[in-house]
Amino acid sequence: MAMKTRHPKIRDLVTQIEALSSEERLELLSAVLTPEMELRLLTEELSQRASGFDPDEIARDIDETVREVRLRRRAATA
Repeated sequence: MAMKTRHPKIRDLVTQIEALSSEERLELLSAVLTPEMELRLLTEELSQRASGFDPDEIARDIDETVREVRLRRRAATA
């Protein structure tokens, strides 16, 4: 990771995360990432692999999907 920061707490966290095994890091990311963040990261990765797609169009589709998911969650909890 090699993050440069003046904040000692962040440096300590980076050191602790780097010390984790791959499985533990994956578990940590799964616990921290929201579904929306995970979707955005996956989409960014796919757009890097797939040329010819309009990044703005992909971003609009993601935003629309995120809005739909949030609406469904609100409806489910109401």
